[in-house]
Formats: sequence, C-alpha cells, structure tokens
Amino acid sequence: TANGYRVLDRKRVFIPPTSRNNAAVTYYTAVGTLVELAVHEATGKVELLTHHSIMECGNQISPQLVSGQLQGGLAMGIGHALHEYLPLYEDGPG
Repeated sequence: TANGYRVLDRKRVFIPPTSRNNAAVTYYTAVGTLVELAVHEATGKVELLTHHSIMECGNQISPQLVSGQLQGGLAMGIGHALHEYLPLYEDGPG
C-alpha cells in the first residue's frame, strides 16, 4: 500500500459462543511485563527498545483473543507511562 501497511487476513480463528447468563462472572489472570528503554539525558526523550510479557491464563480456548488482550494491555501501559500526566497531592488522581 501507499503507506507501507498491509492488512493480514486471519485464518482459523475460533471465537467461542457468547453466554449471556453469567454477566457477574469476571476472570483475572497474572501478567508481568518488562521493558527495556533508553532515556536521552539532555532531552528526556524515551525510546522503547524491547518488551517481554508473561501471562499465566491456564487453558487457552482462543489463543488469538488471549494474544489480543496481552497486546492491548501492553499498548495501554505504554500509553499511560509515556503520555499520561498524573500530578501529585491535591491536584492528583486521588
């Protein structure tokens, strides 16, 4: 494409049927993410070099959905760390 991006077609994605009678059920899993970054001392610019995530979620029913959740959490964490401003004390987040 003109911008250098290409959409990849998904193959063999299994999405289990939706159950509407267990809305109160919530599932959590342990996740750990480590990042290696570099900070330019003069400008403060942060560069993300590598990242590693570890998740223990048991039996994966749909690996594609698990991977998507992990990628989304990583992207959200990077966004919060690099672009959010949380002031301290009275004007802070609470």
